[in-house]
Amino acid sequence: MVLVASSKANLPDRNHRLLFAQNTLRYPKEAYVEKCLQKFASNLSLRKSDGRLSRTEIFTPCCARRRSSYKLCCRDFMIKVIALDLEGTLISNAMSQIPRPGLKGFLELCYSITPRVVMFTTVKESKFRALAKGLVDEGYAPDWFSSMEYINWEGKTKNLSFIPNCDFKSTVLVDDFHIYIEPGQEENWIEIKQFEHPYPKQDNELALIGKIIEGKHNK
Repeated sequence: MVLVASSKANLPDRNHRLLFAQNTLRYPKEAYVEKCLQKFASNLSLRKSDGRLSRTEIFTPCCARRRSSYKLCCRDFMIKVIALDLEGTLISNAMSQIPRPGLKGFLELCYSITPRVVMFTTVKESKFRALAKGLVDEGYAPDWFSSMEYINWEGKTKNLSFIPNCDFKSTVLVDDFHIYIEPGQEENWIEIKQFEHPYPKQDNELALIGKIIEGKHNK
């Protein structure tokens, strides 16, 4: 199967730019490929012509670069930002700093879905950086955790508009406290049970939330 962009003369809208995918893609399950491509976006134009797929849009198709990247292409239109609360979600609190069971694996999962994992917490940035470094040094969190993007915000709710260049449709917020959710952004909220005393070692909430995020991402 060859993935190509249609010629300018055949475009319904001459204002569209063309990006030509010149690589030949051979994949044994054409039906799966078509289904995957159709997930890109509602404004993606796909059209069959003599057994070839033609499409017009301003984007760079990573699937034109390597056969194994169909899932990565779909991700361009799924979850792009994962915002994480800190206290009661990832750790006990900023004082005791007890890491929640499964913390490192959960963070690595988030990063495998999107490299833009941000910290959205009431804890001041300087305090967060210090405790995050401690978690990294002790092996409870991946190296990037202490230098991850920190969201500065104000007010009573964690409005996603505080996240720079954030598309609400492709952003989720993992938080244990409903009062911080901005009205109208409930669909972006993934509720997690508060990690509280006695901080059970058998707590598996992060594993469960990880599956929920994967489900939303692969929907």
